[in-house]
Amino acid sequence: MTRTDPLIVYIHIPKTAGSTLNHILQRWDRAGMSHCEAIIDDPVRLRKAVANLTWISGHVSRDRMRSALSAVTERPLRLFTVLREPTRQLMSHYNWLIEIHHRGGAFYDGHPPQIKAISEQIRGTDNSDPAAVIENLKRYRGLLLNNQSKVALANPPDWFGPKMVERLQDFEAISSEHHLQDLIWHITDTDVSLDARENESGYHFDRAVFSDPLMQAFLRDHHAFDYRLYKLVREQELGAEPTPDIAEVPSESPAQTAAADTLAVTESPGLPEDRILRQLAYEIWRTTRFDLRPATDQTAEGRATGWTRDRGEMVLLARRVRRRLATRGVELTLADDEAIS
Repeated sequence: MTRTDPLIVYIHIPKTAGSTLNHILQRWDRAGMSHCEAIIDDPVRLRKAVANLTWISGHVSRDRMRSALSAVTERPLRLFTVLREPTRQLMSHYNWLIEIHHRGGAFYDGHPPQIKAISEQIRGTDNSDPAAVIENLKRYRGLLLNNQSKVALANPPDWFGPKMVERLQDFEAISSEHHLQDLIWHITDTDVSLDARENESGYHFDRAVFSDPLMQAFLRDHHAFDYRLYKLVREQELGAEPTPDIAEVPSESPAQTAAADTLAVTESPGLPEDRILRQLAYEIWRTTRFDLRPATDQTAEGRATGWTRDRGEMVLLARRVRRRLATRGVELTLADDEAIS
């Protein structure tokens, strides 16, 4: 008999304690399926599987998972996922591409050829050299950079602010690694214990490479979506208050983040007529990751010159952000404050 109750759907983002959660779900209810990647694009097999499942999970993006499941079942979908601090998730994902080779045998051979090729490239890299690691991150950016945003929300992530919040509402619950036990209780409605972590591995490179200033500068520009998403989820977990204990970008210490209670915006030579507003938006993005830029230009140069928004829209956006930041005790000080008054 086909079930009609809601289907629990876990979007498994790599290296976010997903194997641990899968193991717990399996102990809670054996009528479940982890790693559904093998059947997600096969409607016949997927329809047969979900007819009697309590839960399903896989390394499948939210949009792809929901589309595939909605095509084969009318059961309501309860979506869940887990996020991890973005620098640690990236380090762990990068390390995992080395680890799979060390596990060897059938485990390594079972991976797709493209993943094994990436593993070979990374293993052949001097992973003590930040510049070399950055080149690998650039080469495999689709797999590694902003991976949590791509899997959980969209591919590619082309938004900040309201759109991000709107898409988060599709999930019944999203947890950080700090509240995994709460998510387990929410899904199972039981006191299933969080025991030892599954699928952990030692690191095959010195993690200090990800603390190097060159790496931190690179991640600020190229991994920003994941930092913003993670911070948003952590703020919701902690009551929607600013969280100075969580650095929004890797280069900022908690003390630096807490001390940044004023954004000073000054004129920059060479900027267009509305330079104050553009500089304001850049400072807001740099300090809070609230983005006023159009989605088409994510480069450093674009933050200064690659604008498509008209002046009126910029003024409205700047006013809105000023009001939002004011509720958090952050004051915007402009060289020409009349620009957004």
